[in-house]
Amino acid sequence: MISQRFFASLIGVIAFGLPTFLVFGSLVGGCFRNSLSHNYYSSFFGDVFVVSLAAMGLFLFAYRGRDGRGGLEDKLATVAGIAALGVALFPTEGDGLDGKACASRAFVDSVGGVSFELFANVWMLHVAAAVYVFGFLAYYALFNFTKVHSAESVDAHGNLTPAKRHRNRLYRASGIAILGCIALLGLHSWIGHGWTFWHAINATFWIEALALVAFGTSWIVRGRVFDTVLLDSAAKGVVRLTSKVSN
Repeated sequence: MISQRFFASLIGVIAFGLPTFLVFGSLVGGCFRNSLSHNYYSSFFGDVFVVSLAAMGLFLFAYRGRDGRGGLEDKLATVAGIAALGVALFPTEGDGLDGKACASRAFVDSVGGVSFELFANVWMLHVAAAVYVFGFLAYYALFNFTKVHSAESVDAHGNLTPAKRHRNRLYRASGIAILGCIALLGLHSWIGHGWTFWHAINATFWIEALALVAFGTSWIVRGRVFDTVLLDSAAKGVVRLTSKVSN
């Protein structure tokens, strides 16, 4: 049976790897689109973008917390999984190229351009789904992951273990980073239409990349990097004992 920590680690690795891969591809290909979402229209990285988000969505849909009781927070994770699928399947507005010549999906050319709409104002669904996903991720990092989910995370006096305190610092840093990214993107959407420097430095691309890295970090930590590091002392003892028995 696959553990929830394995699921969490896998979600985190995909979230961390997606912007890393897209940044590398953009640097090598010399074609930065205005946002990560605009890579939907890329000839190769569009598939990477869609498949990665779809995988994250499916894993979020399947994810259950430590107790697996199906409470409110598990339901929020399920909705976030559906929303992540929405981000993957509903394209954002425009091509994100600003006149640059870049390779686009083969089927995009057949509809007369380098971008398209599945139906009118589909980009609004993309934005709404993305806002929910990032809002959920910030909430989970700040308020769910920081809870005590196991007796292993406290000592005999009821104090948090050093490993749990360290994990909580990483969770809070990740959550604050995600909220900061949401705030910056919201500010630009509200009053930043005349900010010429914004597209010149591909600010949305980098801010979205940072948000995904923060997301990935919090979930990798939640999964203890596939149960290998940041373990509480009691959990370490169990792992060592299991290892000795298996040997």
